Amino acid sequence: MPEACQDLIREAAEALSCPPDYIAVPMLAVLAADIGNSRAIKIKGGYETAAQIYAAVVAEPGAGKSPALSVAMRPAFKAQMEAKEDYRIDKKIYEEKVEEWRKAKKDKNTIEGPEPLKPKLHSVFVEDTTVEALGEILADNPRGVVLYRDELEAWVQAMNQYKAKGQGADAQFYKSAWSGALARIDRKTADEPLIIPNPFLCVVGGVQPDVLKSFGADKDDGFWDRILFSFPDPVPTLFTYDDISLKASASYASLYRNLSRLKMETSPDAPKRAVTIPLHEEAKELFKDEINSLSAEKDAPGFPRRLKGVWAKLTTYLPRFALVLAMCRAHAPEELEFVDDELTMVDDDGFPTSTGESPDSERENGDAVDEGDVVDDGAGTHVSHGSKGGMTEGREDMILQVDVTNATKIIEYFKGMARTSWRECLREDLGLPRSYLSMSRA
Repeated sequence: MPEACQDLIREAAEALSCPPDYIAVPMLAVLAADIGNSRAIKIKGGYETAAQIYAAVVAEPGAGKSPALSVAMRPAFKAQMEAKEDYRIDKKIYEEKVEEWRKAKKDKNTIEGPEPLKPKLHSVFVEDTTVEALGEILADNPRGVVLYRDELEAWVQAMNQYKAKGQGADAQFYKSAWSGALARIDRKTADEPLIIPNPFLCVVGGVQPDVLKSFGADKDDGFWDRILFSFPDPVPTLFTYDDISLKASASYASLYRNLSRLKMETSPDAPKRAVTIPLHEEAKELFKDEINSLSAEKDAPGFPRRLKGVWAKLTTYLPRFALVLAMCRAHAPEELEFVDDELTMVDDDGFPTSTGESPDSERENGDAVDEGDVVDDGAGTHVSHGSKGGMTEGREDMILQVDVTNATKIIEYFKGMARTSWRECLREDLGLPRSYLSMSRA
């Protein structure tokens, strides 16, 4: 896990008396959603991917997964509240301008110009939503969002609930969104379909073991293969006076804020798109070896049929994990400063104080923030690291070779978890005994 997250993972696990997996796995999805469509990793010509991650923590009721999820989601909650306040201010300004425009329109001697555009709320995360509503949100937020449900069972049950006889294409939409494929949503309330060129969506939540067993009913449709299940051994749920330090919270929040400032590539004649980060030669060899290893395992005689689809999706998750880890290292926060044992430049919640703008406004206001800009310095087009946020010197693509190696460790973790989860789900022996790389050691 990124260095800026490690203290929070350890401290939250101790404070909540839960496995560190409960915090770390959702963090991967939250950080991936924060990067969103601002970056994509280019494997080869015609093969690139952003970091869409669908993740679920499997735990018994009362095991602490809900408060752990909240710890991982906290920066997103904070960012959403900031966006709501920005929207409130923008809406008030809009209403004043509309009133002036309407008065000018009545005055025939005044050129009123076009009607002011109504502001839209920037979305960071969504919860209870339909595919149609989610499509509108993704269209208005090309960077992407994270879908957060405390219990993912509700997300699954909500699919197609408004369709005749429960028949619809909701699951297909979420499969396509996982791939970042062009999405088309036909709506009864609109004359034209909604077209989303490059949707970006992460999904994170919890699942109870008894509910997980019911997921096996649709085990062959490929939907569940896309979800990374984390099913760690439980720990004793004990009350403790251990708490999460301000420094640990602020470090994670600072990383989140830095990533939220990354900009998408823009051009006058095309929609916003991700800046692509290529693999260097050494990283290409590491990537090829790991992908071929996963394929060899999948194709080996006697390999559980139910896991073949999971292993195939892990080959896509490998570059996505590498991208998340690389961006977290390239845009890691500066060392936090203490004065008389108190952190400076953070608010009461442990979040870095900003310059008066939310992350969304900073990344949309042209030259307001210079890190993450796509520039050409005469040595080729690359990404500027600017002066804010403790950016690592050098180009983002230079560090990917290290993070391909680190990403393979996460792949090994989820390989073990997949066997554990689907063995529980299907009540079948899927090969290896229950042993896996602990997230605390990953």
